[in-house]
Order: sequence, then C-alpha cells, then structure tokens
Amino acid sequence: MWVSHNGKLVHMKDASRHRYKTYIKEDVLANLKELAAAHHTEVGYLLENGVMHLLEEDALTLPKQPRCAKKEFRTTMDAALFNTLTARAKQLGVPINRLLQEAVHYIDIGTVKRKDYRYRIESLK
Repeated sequence: MWVSHNGKLVHMKDASRHRYKTYIKEDVLANLKELAAAHHTEVGYLLENGVMHLLEEDALTLPKQPRCAKKEFRTTMDAALFNTLTARAKQLGVPINRLLQEAVHYIDIGTVKRKDYRYRIESLK
C-alpha cells in the first residue's frame, strides 16, 4: 500500500496482512485463477472473501473428500481473519486448508476486492 506523508507517497508493508502457505486441489486452483482473471481480482482476495462468508455460518458440515493432486499456494490474508479461521479449524478438528477449500463455495463476487486494491493510497495518522 502507499501512504501519503508530508505530501509524498511512501510505500509501506500492510501490517494487517498475514502471509501463509496452503495446498489446494489443482482443479479448484485453476477455477479460482479463471474466476480472478474474469473479475479483475486476485486468487487471494477470492479466498479471503470466501473465508469471511464461511465464518459467518453457524453450523458447518464438511463432506468427506477423496485425496487428490494438490498444489502449493502462497498468499496473504487479513491477520484477524486468519486467526479466526485458525480457531475455527481447531474447533472443528480439521486442517486450515480444508476450510479454505470449502470457502471457495462461499465466494461473493460482488464484494471481492479488486486487483488494484494493494496499490491504494492511505493517509498516515
């Protein structure tokens, strides 16, 4: 993100973001990439949006899924949201990447951040 400070733009790391690595099914990741390209956004923003809506659900039932080829994926997410996701995964007794794959079904395209969100300009407080 960019910060306006004393009339100048300064590039700063967004401290509210948490960097993480996960494994996602190859076909799901390919679908997310297509969806992101079609809606001018990033795969990480799609997952973040899906997680946000997934955590709003009171009761989750996660169907059994067979093992299949998975691909490593690295991105960032809001730190508070990631902590909530981690707590929910512990509560349900499932790995985080299982909840991330389920979050794909909860993505709301209308509320997803656009690709240029990371280049926003904020003012220093």
